[in-house]
Amino acid sequence: MKNIVHAFAGSPLDRAGVKRPDAAWIAEQAHSDAARFLPFVDLSAVIHAQDDAADRLLWLSGADLTGNNIATLEDALFLGLNEQNAARFAVSLDSAKDWTDLGRAMDLRTLAVNGTIDASELAIAGQAKSMLEWHKQHGFCARCGTADNVADGGYKRVCPKCERMHFPRVDPVAIMLVTRGDKCLLGRSPHFVPGMYSTLAGFMEPGESIEETVRREVMEESGISCGHVAYHSSQPWPFASSIMIGCIARATSDEINIDPAEIEDARWFDRDEIQSMRERKHPEELTIPFRFAIARHLIRAFLDGWEG
Repeated sequence: MKNIVHAFAGSPLDRAGVKRPDAAWIAEQAHSDAARFLPFVDLSAVIHAQDDAADRLLWLSGADLTGNNIATLEDALFLGLNEQNAARFAVSLDSAKDWTDLGRAMDLRTLAVNGTIDASELAIAGQAKSMLEWHKQHGFCARCGTADNVADGGYKRVCPKCERMHFPRVDPVAIMLVTRGDKCLLGRSPHFVPGMYSTLAGFMEPGESIEETVRREVMEESGISCGHVAYHSSQPWPFASSIMIGCIARATSDEINIDPAEIEDARWFDRDEIQSMRERKHPEELTIPFRFAIARHLIRAFLDGWEG
């Protein structure tokens, strides 16, 4: 199987893990004329206002930020260095103000669905959103409740009282296509768009391996038991800050018994039916997920005969 780079992966930035603990170095990068800052409003990226079909992230200079009282350099989170060793940062704007003169704020899911933004920029935006959201939710020490401080350019927070260190959280999710011979199992959640069926998925729990999570989640949601589990690929998922661990699992039973608290329906589909869903020609107008989702790549692997 060829190496797969999913949407939100493949960032070209060097995260400079060795250098970023140096606060003076971070400050020097932020004050550099070559530094650029990616603004977000309510966790939506600000896009250039333009009339053509492509979307581009809006990168502001430090002078743009401070000269127009948009934000301070100290509020910015370090993302990494580009190929020219120029620093890139993310910054959150005050959502109470009108920023339409800068551009238009767009939700990353919409950008991914539209497919109108460069893949490397989508990856950078995904990283930025995940970091901004984590900092927004973790301003206080989980141990003692004291307001903590940003460190390592944003890759860490440190409590000034108990010195506890906190790191941006990434939640592991197992997402799996279940197969049984020439059939695969797809389910439907109430929040899906009408007619869409997708792979099953669920968060890993403490003390579980990936394989155990796959088997537990499939059993809980559909009543289907699984044996062999094979890793396929993974995808960073900034909704919010998860890592989707894609797997193919082989079912050892056929009878579906869904948990209505988890999903509203689950069905076995053969390859011809999946192909018709992919081409949007299904007689019941059923579909599979958008191209940017790892679920679609797992379903494509089934169509191509990959069993793991």
